[in-house]
Amino acid sequence: ARAMTTNVRRLAMIASYGVACAGLRFFGVPIPRDMFLLFASWLAAGVLYHVMLRRTHTSRSADRIQLFGLFADVSYLTGILSIVGGRGGWAESSTVSY
Repeated sequence: ARAMTTNVRRLAMIASYGVACAGLRFFGVPIPRDMFLLFASWLAAGVLYHVMLRRTHTSRSADRIQLFGLFADVSYLTGILSIVGGRGGWAESSTVSY
């Protein structure tokens, strides 16, 4: 149950960050479109974790799925920071990394 709650929070965080970036793009901040493809794949990965967590019966397997999810989160954040940072978005990159 705790792993499911953590994953729902992860999904909410990803979605809220995507909405925030869309809002910044609306106001003229140079947010690359590539980031939104990363958000979509990140959300899909989070939903996949959620499905996998629902099928687990032991806390040990749930912990393994969460560990994989955290590694994926770090990878997605690294990808997002490289996209934003590589195109002059140092302000967004520094905000996300702290």
